[in-house]
Amino acid sequence: MRKTKIAIAVIAVLALLAAANYAFNMDPTQLAARGVGRDAHSHGDEHEDEEEAPKPEPVVPLGPEDAPVRIEVFYTRAEIYHTDFEPLIQAIYEDYKPHVRIEPRDLGTAEVRTQAMALPLHGAQGLAVNGEVIKQLPGAGAFNMVALLGSPQDRRWSPDMLRAFIEHDLKAKGVQFTPPPPPSGVEAGPQHDHEQEHSH
Repeated sequence: MRKTKIAIAVIAVLALLAAANYAFNMDPTQLAARGVGRDAHSHGDEHEDEEEAPKPEPVVPLGPEDAPVRIEVFYTRAEIYHTDFEPLIQAIYEDYKPHVRIEPRDLGTAEVRTQAMALPLHGAQGLAVNGEVIKQLPGAGAFNMVALLGSPQDRRWSPDMLRAFIEHDLKAKGVQFTPPPPPSGVEAGPQHDHEQEHSH
């Protein structure tokens, strides 16, 4: 009789251990579906907080589709585009319209990620000007090259560098345009040598 009780106790302990192990390894989505971890006062709407948060404004292209300069902006989230890229991109568009086309590229989509992986961006944020992420710029670094990786806040490239690339491509295509005046308070960088080179 005693052996029977011990056997039953061992089986009960093993069952409890198995149940605990199952619960520990269960997919969090399965646990949530069963109500585990849900607030007792919740009415089952998992998206209550998400619905209250304001949605970011849509990211839209700028400029004509046949513009001679096409700037693709690769970003991870709409919020990042609006805060990090949009102020500069809007200024660039105003300076060079109708000669530029701004095309936002959301890295949250598989097609755009594949495109960014094929470029020197390697799937990360950055810009491509007429399909090129790495551009020549005399006086920039040891190899006179600049990679448009990251956002303007990363300071791997400057707004003046981007303007130099745009003006270089416009001149190479024979497009007549009026260069915008340099912004006040902006430090002169190697791009000015680039502009002087093409002004002769």
